[in-house]
Amino acid sequence: MAADGPLPPAYPVTGTDLDATEERQGVRLESGDALVVRCGWTMTSRPERPLPGITLDAVRWMHERGVSVYAGDIGDAVPPLDPAVPAPLHLVGLHKLGLPLIDSAKVDDLAAVCAEVARYSFLLTVAPPRIHGMTGVPVNPLAVF
Repeated sequence: MAADGPLPPAYPVTGTDLDATEERQGVRLESGDALVVRCGWTMTSRPERPLPGITLDAVRWMHERGVSVYAGDIGDAVPPLDPAVPAPLHLVGLHKLGLPLIDSAKVDDLAAVCAEVARYSFLLTVAPPRIHGMTGVPVNPLAVF
């Protein structure tokens, strides 16, 4: 998504941004696909540098497309972009829609490989451990070209 460097601080990622990324990369997400988003940020708790964030509009876009899992270097904006929906990715995507999330994904190397081979589609495998009662576990996603 962030083709020419990191997104600006507090940038609201929308469905229109995701459409533009598809167009630029020559791909189209279909139902059941995973969505991997790179915005050029690492998670930080520095309030003077607010993170870009996924908007409710982008979550709606993911739902309409049937996205099966979201992995990205950004999530909900910190501080929230919209006080009415302070955490659209977690409160709506995860809680209401059951969208699995891979938070704080380090996707810079993946983005570099995609750019190098000019290919933005791949098989993403994720095998979380089966631990009864857990709501979050570390995973090691693998992209296979």
